[in-house]
Amino acid sequence: MIPAYGLVNTEKNIAVKSKVILSISNREVQGLYSKRVGFVVEGTGKFIKSGTEYDLMKAKFDGARAVLEITITFVKQTL
Repeated sequence: MIPAYGLVNTEKNIAVKSKVILSISNREVQGLYSKRVGFVVEGTGKFIKSGTEYDLMKAKFDGARAVLEITITFVKQTL
């Protein structure tokens, strides 16, 4: 679940093809191969604009206009 403040073009793209690929890294966490950690995450995404999940995220991230929910199908550590 990712709070969506903008991501308008991403929402349009996901409406056409729901497959998403994310690259996530953190330089403050020790990885297996270096002083930082990184992952490639693949899955399918959808935008949520109402319901329980939306309400929970909206309470934590007030300015979010929607929630990007990603169902993960593959994860690989890169760093």
